[in-house]
Amino acid sequence: MDDLKASSWTKSAYDPNTQCDLHVNNMCEGFNKCILELRGKPIIYLVEGIKVYLMMWIAKMREMMLKYRERC
Repeated sequence: MDDLKASSWTKSAYDPNTQCDLHVNNMCEGFNKCILELRGKPIIYLVEGIKVYLMMWIAKMREMMLKYRERC
């Protein structure tokens, strides 16, 4: 890390006017809402549930991108 500027890897050197924390927090809250019903289950069911959720999300995004490509 000696060759990198501190502003590219440490939060203390970031511009205080950015809204990065808000964006990350919204993503975390959205993810937590999606796994809310799984959070009280044993870890293997939680991980499997997350896997299923992500597979469905990726398939949905793929379908959306295929439709987008057809319009071009």
